Amino acid sequence: MNQRTKRGFGLVLAAAMVLSTLPGGNADAAKAPKLNSKKITLAVKGKKKLKVKNTKKKVKWSIKKGKGVITLKKKKKTHVTVVGKKAGTATVLAKVAGKKLTCKVTVKADQTSTDSSDTKASAPASATTTASENPSAAASGVPSAVPSPSASDTASEVPSEEGTTAPETTVPGTAAPETAAPETAAPETEVPETAAPETAAPETAAPETAASETAAPSDPDFIAPLTEDPDASDPARFVYDGLDTDWIDQNIDPTKPVIAFTFDDGPVGTADTKTSTIIQNALKEAGAHATFFLIGRNMQSDDGRAEVERIKEYGFECGNHSYSYNSLYKWEEDEVEEAYGDTNALLTEITGYSNFLFRSPNLETSETMRSVITSPFVHCSVDSKDWAGATTEEIIENVKQVKDGDIVLMHETEPNTAEAVPTLLAWCKEQDIQVVSVSELFYIKNRSLLNGKQYQSVVTFN
Repeated sequence: MNQRTKRGFGLVLAAAMVLSTLPGGNADAAKAPKLNSKKITLAVKGKKKLKVKNTKKKVKWSIKKGKGVITLKKKKKTHVTVVGKKAGTATVLAKVAGKKLTCKVTVKADQTSTDSSDTKASAPASATTTASENPSAAASGVPSAVPSPSASDTASEVPSEEGTTAPETTVPGTAAPETAAPETAAPETEVPETAAPETAAPETAAPETAASETAAPSDPDFIAPLTEDPDASDPARFVYDGLDTDWIDQNIDPTKPVIAFTFDDGPVGTADTKTSTIIQNALKEAGAHATFFLIGRNMQSDDGRAEVERIKEYGFECGNHSYSYNSLYKWEEDEVEEAYGDTNALLTEITGYSNFLFRSPNLETSETMRSVITSPFVHCSVDSKDWAGATTEEIIENVKQVKDGDIVLMHETEPNTAEAVPTLLAWCKEQDIQVVSVSELFYIKNRSLLNGKQYQSVVTFN
């Protein structure tokens, strides 16, 4: 080997040594498998999904400590659902590619559920629908679509106005909004839970079971309050912090029919001409209550916050309607957590309350959503069809189909709804039908709302 050749080999070796020390030389280490959370907190019967990122290999899941505290369900290739059994601590062990990964689990007796990653302050990038997703709808402000109550899990509602800005909209039968995950999310090839909305048929509780002695038997549709709530001691029981039982005792007759009015897509604002103001003033004047399912980003403005404060002041219920109008049912767990958690945080900041009912955008749900969202899911049993452009008269006729225990779907963004509400409240008074919020309805009927369950009416759920 001549001198020139030796010198060439020396240069090659030196270059290789330098390159090995440059950033990116440890690319394999940077892509090592890791858990999405190293520490989580659950309520008893609460659920949380654990996932190993940066791998497509099968993960072996086990409980290293605290087998009586938690169980592992729905074990998949790279993820598992942790379910709280009783208060205490436990450790989940994940074995993959020769590595052992652990997550500490704390199970509490209350309904809180958090993880160490819940520190995000803003909605995911995909939470904002662009005009390119549905240019015609975005430009025209077409209201949202909701199917009939018989298909509650795949129903759609399209939002209307958002203050003075043209809203994002979804059109029934079209593809769901984009579901881009954050850059840190590892792609998975096995996600059956989020492939499509749930279609499980709701179960219906027998309304006559354990009826109160004060029940009115003359109305075949009357649902008598239970003498004893079978779920009163369930750890998953939901209680709205703003529930005013004194108001109920002073204003509601439990021997007469009771229904819940609900209004989506607010807040709109507090000006006298706003649809929200017209609806809320009509409720107040009629001595009625309702639940308002509010969108997170609409609460960012001063006027939006002011409306939320007014809802609380009037004794109405504030609910979580996610951070934007986008459906969540195809979203990854961390995206769902962010949209749900950011909206809850805003509601807590404004109202001082901690627990809120949840209504899915477009009434679409998935296993991932139900594993992450620690609130009761509220759907409907009577649909006003205001999202479909129903006239004032059509909205009135649609809502007049109500019976005792029903949950009515409306939107505070719709002018025709604002015009119909005073007439509907007057009609309800003539029929001896009392109008309240969702939490009040269940309290009056002495039935619990449970976190994670999905309710169409006071006796229909799954």
